[in-house]
Amino acid sequence: MLFTLLLPVSRLRLVAVRAAIGWLELAASIGALCFGMWFLFPVLRAGSTPKLMLLRLLMQLVGASAFYFVGVFLTTFLDDQIRSWVSMILFATLGWLSKRTPNLAALDILRAMHDNSPLWSGAVPWLTVTFSCAVVAIAFIGAVKIAQWREY
Repeated sequence: MLFTLLLPVSRLRLVAVRAAIGWLELAASIGALCFGMWFLFPVLRAGSTPKLMLLRLLMQLVGASAFYFVGVFLTTFLDDQIRSWVSMILFATLGWLSKRTPNLAALDILRAMHDNSPLWSGAVPWLTVTFSCAVVAIAFIGAVKIAQWREY
């Protein structure tokens, strides 16, 4: 990190490039997983359509992006080890709340990625997709603002 601070680029650019490369890696790994499952398991191919598998890929990518960009946001102001602990506690709390609050099922990203996935339910939980996209936007804008604020 100290070496990158000596480069003639802004912190904002470093955050944006690092977030973009990480998100592309996330998208590639989720895509490889979904398509790998589709090609390796004939039972999955027989029980669903390519459209449902693409919708599952979309839901997995949107849900995982929310978690990823919350991590990007935390990276802008926390040390790596502390960020890891805060992320784990935050996501464990989210998982616990997911099980305890059925009233907020429409906003539950974890449930939409697994139990209410288009592969199982046949429908896309659009409210959850919208909520997840809002989390992504808020977390990324927050990370950008903090990077701009810390610029010297």
